[in-house]
Amino acid sequence: MKPIIAIALLALRNTIRSKMVVSLVLILTLVIVLLPLTIKGDGTMSGFIQILLSYTLGLSSLILAMTTLWAGAASVATEINDKTIQTLCTKPITKRQLWLGKWIGLNLINIGLLIGCGAVTYGMLQWHLQPSRLQPGQAEEAQRLLTARVVVTPDMPDFNALAMERLREQEAREPLPPGTTRAQALHTMRQQAMADANTVRPTGRKQWNFGLISAKSDDSVLTLHYKFATSIVGQSSVKGRWIIGTPDRPDLVSLQKTSVPRSRNEITIPFHPVWREQPLVMTYIDEDPDGSTLLFDLDQGVQLLVPQGSFAPNYIRSLLVVAGQLAFFSALGLTAGCLFSLPVAAFVSLFLFILVRMGSYIQGMAMNEIVLPWQAASPEQAMGWGTIFVALIYKLLAFLMTPLIQDSALNSISTGQLISIPWTISAFFLQGIAYSLICGWFAASVMNRRELALPQS
Repeated sequence: MKPIIAIALLALRNTIRSKMVVSLVLILTLVIVLLPLTIKGDGTMSGFIQILLSYTLGLSSLILAMTTLWAGAASVATEINDKTIQTLCTKPITKRQLWLGKWIGLNLINIGLLIGCGAVTYGMLQWHLQPSRLQPGQAEEAQRLLTARVVVTPDMPDFNALAMERLREQEAREPLPPGTTRAQALHTMRQQAMADANTVRPTGRKQWNFGLISAKSDDSVLTLHYKFATSIVGQSSVKGRWIIGTPDRPDLVSLQKTSVPRSRNEITIPFHPVWREQPLVMTYIDEDPDGSTLLFDLDQGVQLLVPQGSFAPNYIRSLLVVAGQLAFFSALGLTAGCLFSLPVAAFVSLFLFILVRMGSYIQGMAMNEIVLPWQAASPEQAMGWGTIFVALIYKLLAFLMTPLIQDSALNSISTGQLISIPWTISAFFLQGIAYSLICGWFAASVMNRRELALPQS
């Protein structure tokens, strides 16, 4: 353990001597202080909190991640190129100890800078939210927005079963159209079933069932987020009514609301203790005079935010998630530095960083169905072997990157969503430690096969 600590302290001292830490402190200070002053929000309390927590801390974490990748790659690649690593390799120190010591040193710097950014941002938030600086009603709104709230989604039917039932009914009436495979028809009917479950016709209504709701206290305020599109192009607002209650008393709450299409709309609902014992039932009635049809978003169409905790612990958990991500990026940089020269290591690190950031897009591409030539109903529908190869690469990348794909903790904290303990453990321990140590094992295995102490030719 002593060699690892010695290497970590040496890496920490060398980083400080390079003046990188001083430059980072200045840049991060400017970002945290000046960014909220330069970005114009929408004038609401939620917009201000999003700028301060999501944009400011998000840009700070991005700067830390990019710097970490560069510092990790340079930490080893430069020493190998300059032959200064000979002073360590000629001593009884294993390559794994060398990698681990440098990784710990980088993480000590990251944790210190992240704690500083988090503390300054938290202090600025508390200063701006002083009662003397707020207008009437804003203090209650800020307290509601900063409360840690769990996202509850309504119960949804089994769309696969519905699609299969519709397919059987169609096949009983008539055969499938020429050129359409059974898998394609099933996929189309599943999409149609999902759309029907989230569509409200003119003057119609749609009901969602949420099950039992347990809030932090009986005085809690629930928040409903919903997002939809309208059938009328360019429509700026839609009139409707929300009726919220239980199966026995469906009209505990009745709210008329003018909503904005293609934007996230929000209403607050006083919590009723009866929802602890009976399911919450929510109904939307389309009262729009223009007769538009509403299609609620399939993923975030209707969400209920239920208060479950306070802001400070939730804020700390969000920083732990970011720390885990930074630890993984430092491992990527170090591993690339062990394998390549500095320019190549920096390029590879940046490529892997972008790949991780595009994880959600890769997952979406991996969901596309592969149609082999002998499965297609016609030659036009068959995939070429090149397309199949690319699709398999996407599926492999999605499989490998699934543990690395995390929702943005900073976006969640800015909207008051709960950063759960399982989420924190997954991001910090699985991504920040387990995956990082796997990178370290791979890098050390490669370095054991390299001649690092040869004289310079």
